[in-house]
Formats: sequence, structure tokens, C-alpha cells
Amino acid sequence: MQLTYHQMKAKTSRLKLPYCWASLLSIVVWWIFFKFPFPLHKTNASGLAEFQQTKEKNTERILKTLKELKDNLKNSSNPTTQLIRIGLLYFHLEEADSAAEAFKKSLKHDANLAIPHAGLGRIQLELKNNPRKALPHIRSAVAIDSANVEWQTLL
Repeated sequence: MQLTYHQMKAKTSRLKLPYCWASLLSIVVWWIFFKFPFPLHKTNASGLAEFQQTKEKNTERILKTLKELKDNLKNSSNPTTQLIRIGLLYFHLEEADSAAEAFKKSLKHDANLAIPHAGLGRIQLELKNNPRKALPHIRSAVAIDSANVEWQTLL
């Protein structure tokens, strides 16, 4: 059985029809998204985004932990470790001066620790954007602990 020209045209146009609908649908969805943007994060009743609430809760928890570590620092059997923890928490809060002070105090107790050197280097590199001052600290950290790949990649 041979198909006429119109029958052949109808068959080929049916094949293209789903693609046309999919394209049209994607254009409509794109238009709706930009015309009526949906909030990317869930919000609470005050309109504060959920991720901001979580960040604030984490900050509160970190500040509470910092207070406890500082209070117990004088009675600690290992103040160097406490100072390193304090420095890391301040670094997480992006408080460069407080973190640097804690790391320097820990190095006064033991200059052969890699973490305080790496912390001082990362403060200079990431928080103060000063790679020249970061380099000696990172080199010291790698010299002390050459197995740490993260510090090696900072060089």
C-alpha cells in the first residue's frame, strides 16, 4: 500500500509534534519562573530565610563553646589544644585577629605544631587576602606535617 503525499506529510508532522510541545512547555515554565520568582529558601513567619536561622544558631553555639573553652583554659591540662580549638572556632566565625591571637599563644606553648601554623597561614590567605604573609606559616606547617595534602595544595 502506497501512501499519498498528504498521508506522508501527516505522519512526519506527528513525529515533530511532541518536540514542539516540549519546547513550548519549557518556554512557558521559563517565563513563569522569571515573571513570578519562587523563594529559593524556606522562610519563617518573620520572613527570615531558613539557612540564615541555621547560621545564626550555629554562631550562637560556637560562641557558647568559645566561652566554655576560655573559661576552662586556666584549669586545662592541655592548654595548647584548647587554644588551637579556640583559634579554629574564631577562624570559622571569620574573626581573624582573635583566631591569630589564639594560634600564636598555642605556638608559644609548642612551636612544633602544624595546625597553628596552618591556621595563621589560612588567616593571612583567606581572611586577610595576604598570600605573602601566609606563605611562611604554610611552609612551616608542611615542614612539620608533610603528609597533610590540604596544606601542600595551599603552597
